[in-house]
Amino acid sequence: MSAGDTDHSSSVYNNDLGGVTPEEVMGRGRVHHVIADDIVVLMEGRVRKTGALAKLQEWRDEDVAGESLGGRPALISDRAILTGMLLLAKANAPIFITRLAALFQYELSDESRKLLGLEASMTSFIGHVGEQKRWYHNAHRAFHRMNDLMDPFPQERRHSKTYTEIQHILDNHDKALADKRKARLDEFTKLFLVMTYNEQPRHIRRVSSKIDISFDQTYIGTPTTKGYSKRNLAKRVADEKKIEEKRTLTPGPVDAFAGWHVRAGERVDSRRGQSDQTDPHGKADAGTNYAWGWEANIAVRVDSEAPGQSRFPALAIAATLSLPNVGVAEEAVSLMRAAKATGLKPGVGDADKQYWANSLVERLHDPAFNEGFTPSTDYRVDRLGVQGGDHGAKYIEGAAY
Repeated sequence: MSAGDTDHSSSVYNNDLGGVTPEEVMGRGRVHHVIADDIVVLMEGRVRKTGALAKLQEWRDEDVAGESLGGRPALISDRAILTGMLLLAKANAPIFITRLAALFQYELSDESRKLLGLEASMTSFIGHVGEQKRWYHNAHRAFHRMNDLMDPFPQERRHSKTYTEIQHILDNHDKALADKRKARLDEFTKLFLVMTYNEQPRHIRRVSSKIDISFDQTYIGTPTTKGYSKRNLAKRVADEKKIEEKRTLTPGPVDAFAGWHVRAGERVDSRRGQSDQTDPHGKADAGTNYAWGWEANIAVRVDSEAPGQSRFPALAIAATLSLPNVGVAEEAVSLMRAAKATGLKPGVGDADKQYWANSLVERLHDPAFNEGFTPSTDYRVDRLGVQGGDHGAKYIEGAAY
């Protein structure tokens, strides 16, 4: 039972609801608990410490084309959105806009609302559904005002598309704009992770003068699972043109900018700007080994000086987002560069054989050395043992004997 299920003419708090509480009615079955003010103050303070608010305003000013009279003042600020997201993360709750809107509407005290610059929520039974929609749409607009500054791949994401529409989106993609927003997204992520690092006590942060990291990719799935391959996209577009009744077309992908993550087996690493040709079509393991989505590149702080001890928590120090199978080496270099924002000296850069053993020297090894990091990885099986020699010395796994 919810406020939209009944027709009353007065506030729910003044009616006999039987065994159902007013909070359950107003919360659509969820009992919302007010978050303690000190927790809200803590999270709002952490948002400020990141320096991200100034960056967002800087990027917003940069994107303004000429002079403008502006529009209606935003009802929900960047500061409120980011604080709300941290509060949801702390509660281990899904960071959805619907959940964020409910937090703003029900779970903040008057003091916390004042801190975040939020107006009071209407609690009367009349118009309750409309009030929920108002909070949702305001939160949705506020989030996307912020997200639009950093989204490298802006596109409509509500409907499935034909392959012809996918091709049109790719043809009209602004590469320069994508690069600028990708750099912003990396910077925004770095600011939050450095804040997390700095929240640790000094004796833990500085237990070592070096920053050793271990990095890898983690798959992030798209909301929908249907994808496509650039290898046969042109053929799919040509096939669609032959169909006269367009309403009979099978719905295609939603996201034009995603890729096939390979769970096991050989992976490719195309250079940035190259087209990823990964195609699960026709493969026996297409349904189990290939997944449509993105990659989170994450570097975690590790301890090469005392590997058997736990001198500090294994926190993420750097992170980026990227498309699968493209720019893997370059994303790793970005992680090393971002890790240096901790102020510590570069140390070891540990990764599996997908990185050091398979990447070209000019794409990963040389940039890593230039950033000050020392590679750490396993040798490939075909590179163990004696690998040639010179002047009587034998080269064995990185050293001369």
